[in-house]
Amino acid sequence: MRQLVILLLIASALITASASAINCVYRNVETHGYGCIVNDLSTSEVTGVRGNHLAGKSNADVLYFEGTSKTADFLPKRIREQFPNVIALKFNFEKLEEIIEEDLKPFGTKLTFLSITNSSIEVIPSSIFASTPNINSIYFESPRLKSIENGAFDRLQNLNGLFVKF
Repeated sequence: MRQLVILLLIASALITASASAINCVYRNVETHGYGCIVNDLSTSEVTGVRGNHLAGKSNADVLYFEGTSKTADFLPKRIREQFPNVIALKFNFEKLEEIIEEDLKPFGTKLTFLSITNSSIEVIPSSIFASTPNINSIYFESPRLKSIENGAFDRLQNLNGLFVKF
């Protein structure tokens, strides 16, 4: 029984460690407006936010979210719960090997800009933008990119900028 309790405590600690508050540096980003920039973003779920907003600003004013990680191989969940009005995302995740529709779905029709750089993504799937039809600019950079599935960009009604670098 004691071993079971110890295992449960360890499991609980691991789950808690993977879901945590992030530390934002807030600033006005020229092309996207007010933003939260996070260095070393390695949490699996964003459960809260720390950092000092600029005068008169709050999480509801954040339109741009940027995260960098050298270790995470996933995009964190629940960003949208903390920043409900985000329209632009930028991720620089060296270990990120895939991105799927479920990663972008919470941002829905509000998302207009997506940048994923310095990643390890090999395939851009055809269904990736099924829930985000209003993206107008995309920047993908992955030295490991091997293919873009047919129809990957077909759902993007307002796409006017696309940059893909292998």
